[in-house]
Formats: sequence, C-alpha cells, structure tokens
Amino acid sequence: MHRRFMDETLADFRESGADLPDEGKRRLEALEGELASITQTFSENVLDAMNQYELLIDDPARLDGLPESARAAALALARAKGLGTPTLPVWRFTLHMPSYLPVMKFSADEPLRRTLWEAMGAVGKGDAPWRGALPRPHPQPPHGPSGRGGVGLHQPPARAGEGRVRRRCRRAGRV
Repeated sequence: MHRRFMDETLADFRESGADLPDEGKRRLEALEGELASITQTFSENVLDAMNQYELLIDDPARLDGLPESARAAALALARAKGLGTPTLPVWRFTLHMPSYLPVMKFSADEPLRRTLWEAMGAVGKGDAPWRGALPRPHPQPPHGPSGRGGVGLHQPPARAGEGRVRRRCRRAGRV
C-alpha cells in the first residue's frame, strides 16, 4: 500500500513537470498560464451565451404539462423584461436550469423541448453570437494525435504521459 502511494505520488510530480529541464519547466508554466486564460475566456463566453438566449412563448397551449410553478416563473421572467401584458401574456424561457429543466422534464410540447435542447447543445460551439464560442488562438498541429493532420479518431495517451485517472483505471483493469 505504501509503495503504491509512493509510485502514484512520484508519477504526479513527473506529470507536473518535476523532472523537466529548466526550459521545459518554463514552457510548461507558459502553457498552463495560456490554458488558464483560454479556460476563463470560454467560461465567460458560455455564461454570456446562457444569459443572452431566450425563447418567448405566447401560446398557452404550448405550456401543457408544465407545473404551475414553472409557468409562473416563465411569466415572471417575461414581465421582468417588460414583455407581455395581463391580457396577452408571454412566457420567457432561458437556458438556466430553473427555466430549462422543467420544460425538458414535463413539457408535452416536443418542438418546445427540442428547441431548448438544441440551444443548450449549441452553447460553446460558436455557430451564433449567443453561443459562447471558444476562440482558437492556435491552429491544429500538422499531425495531431491520430497522425492524420489532427483529423480522425482520438488516440489514448501513451503510457509515459497518460493521465492519473487513466493510469489508475488501467491498473485496476478497467481500461
């Protein structure tokens, strides 16, 4: 047990660059900084996309199956944006879970569910301004992990550089 702990700890240190030369450590530090910046940008873009998306419904028949609390919340979301009137109500749905989940779980309107589902699936893909695209600052390497110019099936990492979780699963016989 103690030996395995030591092996895992040393492997974690190696994966963190402990045995890299100074130039490799500087490169790893720069890459980690760049990854942190890109990750932050992506997170902000996804949040912006989630905040920008709205689906307005003016036909109460499309709300069949939704609990009254979900209807009331959608109506309140619309009224907060100045949409609808007491005689012509509008219901506003967003991609935030309190709005999204009741529609996906309870709505009898399949096109309504599909519209929200497709919008949620498009977040982060960059096909529309509200989708929160991840900027691609670097082109794909000429020969990606598949050896086909970055196109093809994902290849598992080599054992020397494989991640901790994969290594532990492999040792446990799950990979």
